[in-house]
Amino acid sequence: MRRNLWQNTCVQAGLLVLASFACSYAAWLKLGAFWGDPARSLFEFYRAANGEIPYRDFSFPYPPLAIALISPVLHWVGATFEVAQVAYDLLGLGCVFGVWLLARRLMACTAAFLATLGFIFCSGGSGLGVFQLHTYSPSNLVGFIGIVLSCAGLVDAIRGKFDHRTLLLLGVGGFFSFMGRPDAAAGVVAGLLCLIVSEDRSALSVRASVRRWLRPAAVVLAPSALCYSLLVAKLGKPVVEGITAYGLASVARPLWPTGFGLVSAAVSVGAVLAALGVVEWAGRLFFPSLCGQAPRCIYSRPRAASRGCGIGVSRSPK
Repeated sequence: MRRNLWQNTCVQAGLLVLASFACSYAAWLKLGAFWGDPARSLFEFYRAANGEIPYRDFSFPYPPLAIALISPVLHWVGATFEVAQVAYDLLGLGCVFGVWLLARRLMACTAAFLATLGFIFCSGGSGLGVFQLHTYSPSNLVGFIGIVLSCAGLVDAIRGKFDHRTLLLLGVGGFFSFMGRPDAAAGVVAGLLCLIVSEDRSALSVRASVRRWLRPAAVVLAPSALCYSLLVAKLGKPVVEGITAYGLASVARPLWPTGFGLVSAAVSVGAVLAALGVVEWAGRLFFPSLCGQAPRCIYSRPRAASRGCGIGVSRSPK
């Protein structure tokens, strides 16, 4: 009975919310100093809440979703540090439940819950800063939400599930990624391309393969493309210059690990590979019985669902 209680989805969700509240309370209104990127982000949101237009009236080096979500809250409720903290915490809850949603697809229920608790108590890492007012930028949180939701949708697609829930995960994740951070958008596109390349061409013709992937690609790309088209049509060139501000930093400082330069790409790939290695090592060390089957579980598909799926990913040998 106790074991079933701990594995109950509602109980785990409630405990994750309580842990998130505890971390938010511990870091409540701790900004550190009015210097650097966290303070700059707050000032940008304050200016947008007062009616100024990003990219036109002031420089904003990220896609517009974060400022579009937070600045209206500051305008309606009040441009105070408390309101900004609550807005940051709501994005943090999105990160937490996105991680939980993805983890439940990769490992057992209890291991996924413990992994999400670890994510909460380490604040998602120093670069993310979940539930902290001195996070580098809320755009990081928005892009992270998009990445984990897209990964959850891609896992379902690998398993042969192309229902409305999978398309919803891919659509929402793609929108948050493309409208959150350019590197998050690049990650989603790379994941989708890898999934398309891994498809078994012997089972489908080229025309059938294109038709099969046209709808998921449209779901991922179309909403963001429409928003960017409207934004550029209204504000013009400053939108492109603002979004690629860190891309220009790669030209000014080629060894600086931000932007769209080769060094940035190498650093990002290395960070992802290192993170996957640490997760794999920790899982096999601390949860051998729970995480031992995770690699085979990712690529396994129900036999009935795999009949109509052309993805050429085979199960690992037993």
